[in-house]
Amino acid sequence: MSDTGDLYQLLAKAWCKETAYHQKWDERCPAFNQCCVTALVVQDYLGGKILWADMDNDDRHYWNLLPDGTCIDLTEEQFVFLGTRNPMGTTGRKANRKSLLRAKNLRYRYEVLLNRMSRR
Repeated sequence: MSDTGDLYQLLAKAWCKETAYHQKWDERCPAFNQCCVTALVVQDYLGGKILWADMDNDDRHYWNLLPDGTCIDLTEEQFVFLGTRNPMGTTGRKANRKSLLRAKNLRYRYEVLLNRMSRR
């Protein structure tokens, strides 16, 4: 799959409370708290790098830098939903995929997301 629109549609149907960070999720905005697992999946399908930046609430946000140099954030709608600023416009730092997946909770959420996507 190389089309970001198709990938977004697949992700949007697979996101759930179980794949959300700290299981904080709102079905009115399926992308809410899905950024890191989504960035991992985008990297699986489209390649490139995962970037992150600190947020105003002492959390982090993750998005992707594709091989052609395009930055994409398939969870950006959560910022409109929350009425906050998306830090993607800042200078992101490169995330280490292996380090991210060492976190058991994140690995579990990522695997659940992949499993839900494969069933669709």
